Amino acid sequence: RQRYMLNAFTRMRYCHADGRLEFGQKLGPEQVRKTRPELRPWFQVQGALEPRYTVFFGHWSTLGFYQGHGVIALDTGCVWGGQLSAVRVDAVPGIRRHTDCTEYGRHPT
Repeated sequence: RQRYMLNAFTRMRYCHADGRLEFGQKLGPEQVRKTRPELRPWFQVQGALEPRYTVFFGHWSTLGFYQGHGVIALDTGCVWGGQLSAVRVDAVPGIRRHTDCTEYGRHPT
């Protein structure tokens, strides 16, 4: 049970129409729509979100920054040379900041 919960928190990106999780898919929605149209991002599955709240999440760099109904995705690929993103939640609408990470992971040899 704990292993499943850990996998859900770290690897959940897509669901099947019946709500089953698809742990193997890592691509962004544009690519998945072409190759696996039966899959939906987890936050677009009916009943996945409580309408009164906004869910902030990351660990999905191929999605990039995304702000939709009740969700804000913050992973903009800093470790891959993309950006580090943040949202100020006390501002309405949320103030976004992005900083380039072009030198991340580059160490002198």
